[in-house]
Amino acid sequence: MKRHVKPGPEIDELRRYVLLVFTRAYATASMETGEHRYAHAAIPLLHERIALHVKYQRFEEQVESTSTLGRMLAQTLGDITDEQVISCFQRAHDIGTTHEITGAAYITNKDLGHLRQAQGRYADAINLFLTAIAALQRGHGTKSFAQVASRELESSTAPFDCLLLTDAYDEAEALALRYPSV
Repeated sequence: MKRHVKPGPEIDELRRYVLLVFTRAYATASMETGEHRYAHAAIPLLHERIALHVKYQRFEEQVESTSTLGRMLAQTLGDITDEQVISCFQRAHDIGTTHEITGAAYITNKDLGHLRQAQGRYADAINLFLTAIAALQRGHGTKSFAQVASRELESSTAPFDCLLLTDAYDEAEALALRYPSV
C-alpha cells in the first residue's frame, strides 16, 4: 500500500479493504478458537477502519465496524457488561438510526441479543433476536447485506437456544420451519 502511492481517497479505499480482510480474519480466528489474543489484535485494526469510515462518512460500514469492535472488546475483556462494550453497540445503533440505515437494526439488535443472552436475560434476548429477524424482513439494504445477514442468522442457534431455555417450543418450531438450515 505504501509503494509509489500518494495519499488520497484511492489509497484510503485500499486501506479499508485490507483492514477489513485482517479484522475479519482475526474475528474468525477469535470466534473459532476462543483465543482472546486474536480479538485483542483486531481492536487497533477496527479503530483504524472506523476512523476511515468516519472520514468519508460511510455510515453503514461504521455501524458494522463499531458492532464488531463491541464483540471483540467483549471477548478481550471477558466482560459483556463492560461500559466500553455497551457503548459500542449503542453507538452503532445511534448511527444506524440517525442515518436510517436498514441493516443497522439487524446488526445492533442481534448483537444486543447475544449480550442479553450471555447475561441470562433470555426474555430480552428473544425480543431482540426477533426484532433483528423482523428487520431482515422489512428491508435488508443492499442485496449483499441481505445474503450475509441471512446466512449469519441461519448459522446461529442463539434465538432458538433462548426460546428453548424459556420453554417456548411452539415459537422455536415456527422459527425453525422458516430457517430450515438451522
